[in-house]
Amino acid sequence: MSAPGDDSKKTLSVGQRAEVSLAISRKRGDETIGTHSQDGDRSVSAEKNAEGEIAWQVEGRRPQGDKGELPCASTLIQKLNSEGKEWDQPIKVENQYWDCESVHISDRRKKLLIQVTRMGDFWKQWAKEGAVRENDAAVDDLADSILAAIRKKAVKGDWSNVVLALDAASAPQHALTTVVLEFSKKHGGSATLAGFKEIWLIGPDSVTTHRLTQ
Repeated sequence: MSAPGDDSKKTLSVGQRAEVSLAISRKRGDETIGTHSQDGDRSVSAEKNAEGEIAWQVEGRRPQGDKGELPCASTLIQKLNSEGKEWDQPIKVENQYWDCESVHISDRRKKLLIQVTRMGDFWKQWAKEGAVRENDAAVDDLADSILAAIRKKAVKGDWSNVVLALDAASAPQHALTTVVLEFSKKHGGSATLAGFKEIWLIGPDSVTTHRLTQ
């Protein structure tokens, strides 16, 4: 590559991403996200505890390289199409400053350009130790880390025609409703000023995918 929870309990099993099966449960406004790879080699989870803090963990085989870019873009397309858009399945592109693109189904002249950025600062520790856990992550800090990821990517280039997809499939603590709401309240304006066409936080499936800019 170049330069929001309800009061009823719900459980969904979906296969939006090729490498995981997903269960999501919500109860009394709390939210839990958990994913497990189909081969059983990887699991990640996040939940808001009684103190209002976030407990999360990742364990098993860490995703490698850029293999998550196309699944992330596919989840974004599924979310957009569920809201009435008409985008075809995305493809990986080479020698561009974006990672994937999708063609509009009704107007093949239109393209959606997607830049994928992986969330989380724990990847090296995960690779070394095989697991990373935190029991008391602050919602405020997680919201701040989303903005930091946006700003890091926005440093160079003209992104006005590119959608930024923040891949939180293996960092679902960022995709919890309470974190997304805090981000919107605290940093929504700053995200809009970052210069991207749109910014989306991509969870493990379309249910946990949220638009961060208006």
